[in-house]
Amino acid sequence: MIERMRGTQLALKTGTMFVARSLAEVSEEDFVRRMGENSNSLQWVMGHLISSRSFMLQQLGLDEPIYCEGLFRRGQAAQESSNYPSKEKMLSDWDDISKRLLDAIESADEETLTGKAEYTYPIEDETVYGGTVFLGFHEAYHIGQIAYIQKMLGMKTLAG
Repeated sequence: MIERMRGTQLALKTGTMFVARSLAEVSEEDFVRRMGENSNSLQWVMGHLISSRSFMLQQLGLDEPIYCEGLFRRGQAAQESSNYPSKEKMLSDWDDISKRLLDAIESADEETLTGKAEYTYPIEDETVYGGTVFLGFHEAYHIGQIAYIQKMLGMKTLAG
C-alpha cells in the first residue's frame, strides 16, 4: 500500500466498525424514523454512506455502480422507507462494499492517486487522492449524524 493512504485506510476501517456496531441493535422502526419532515432517517444516512463508498470505488478506477442508482445522492428528497433496502440488507451491503473498498485502497497505485479526479471536491487537491481524503471527511460527518440521530431517538450512542 502507498504510505500516504494509511490514514485514509485507518479512517475507513474505523468508520466501518463504528457504523456496523452503532446500528446493530437499532430496531427497523427506529432505523426508518425521521425526526422531522426535512430530516434524514438512519436508513437514508446509511444508504448515503454506502453510495459514497461506491462512488469512492469508481474514483479509484473500479467499475462500480452507484448504490441504489442514486436514491441517496446529496440533495435527493427522502422517499418512503419502503423504497429503500431494509436495515439487514444495508448492513450486509455495508460489509460487502467496505471489504471491496479497503482492498481497493490497499492496491491503489501512484498513477491512479495522482490522476485528476473526475469530480470536483471542495478542497485544493484535485487528484483522486484528494478526493479520497475528502470522502473520508464526508463519511466522518455522516457517522456523526448517525450518532446525533440515535441520541435524538433516546438511544445510547457508540462513543458517548
